[in-house]
Amino acid sequence: MIYFVSLGMGKIIIETKDKSKLDLVKSMLEAMRIGFEEVEDRGEMPENPSPSGDPFFSDPKNLKELDRRLEELEKGTAKPISFSKEELAELLKAK
Repeated sequence: MIYFVSLGMGKIIIETKDKSKLDLVKSMLEAMRIGFEEVEDRGEMPENPSPSGDPFFSDPKNLKELDRRLEELEKGTAKPISFSKEELAELLKAK
């Protein structure tokens, strides 16, 4: 389950498969009168989950790719990517 929590000044995402922990967080938020909204998956999130508002995270294709890569890591099938110093310098250039 994923919970999307708006704290007025910002938003947080709580993601856990442990229902008891999620119930505890929900109880605390309710006790503090902090609004929250449950969503089924990242595709349903009402706004960009990036604290900086990075447009990368507004694209569902990018989120699916991140999920795919995380799944590879969990399965142990992810392969490392190597970059030369020049390639790395190019990737790190500010746009």
